[in-house]
Amino acid sequence: MDAYEVRARTPDRGEQVLAARESGESIKFAIDRGLLIPGRYEFEVFAVDGTARRLLAFVPADLK
Repeated sequence: MDAYEVRARTPDRGEQVLAARESGESIKFAIDRGLLIPGRYEFEVFAVDGTARRLLAFVPADLK
């Protein structure tokens, strides 16, 4: 089983690293709702193997 990591870039261009886990055929992660502000977020999902990371997906999201 791979380990997963999500890097979330926030509208103020800050970055959070979030733990992620495999769930069936999906990868799930959680972000504290209290930290969300309206604007564009960018999520990069990585598979992590030791020190190597492989980009699996890049997903932008606009929150209002």
